Amino acid sequence: MMKKISLFFLAILLISCTQFKKFTHLKASSSNSTKKYTNDYQKSTSYDFPDIPIPKELKLDPKNSLVFESATQKVGILVYKGRVDSLSLFEYFESKLPQMGWRLRSFFKYGKYMILFSKEKRDLVIRIQDKGFTTEIYIWVVPRTNSLSNSSPNIIEEELKP
Repeated sequence: MMKKISLFFLAILLISCTQFKKFTHLKASSSNSTKKYTNDYQKSTSYDFPDIPIPKELKLDPKNSLVFESATQKVGILVYKGRVDSLSLFEYFESKLPQMGWRLRSFFKYGKYMILFSKEKRDLVIRIQDKGFTTEIYIWVVPRTNSLSNSSPNIIEEELKP
């Protein structure tokens, strides 16, 4: 009986170690985290936004996602979940999205991550949030209005350069 219990715990330990290895494989130091994802992403064509690269370790949460499309525009909220380091994801989006034509506008970093981009007539907001053993990514693609208000028509847009 004791031998069976020992084998059971050994099996659980081995399974846990392989899961931990997968989790730590995704973590990277800040010096090489952007290199880690060089060609290691899936274009999200199946999720309606081909110009937003998504690391293949993240999976779409369709229950919490929503995409609206009309004849003139496509907007939406996409939620992804996976076991990826938050800082690594932040650096991934910071480096990959400009390659896809997005302009970095601003960001919050450390503790809570939020990064804002713009492209043509759209804005992109990405929030990265740790949830215990998983990380959730919220992606908002929204249309940009031509003016913020009638009282400030001379606002100059500037690009944030890393």
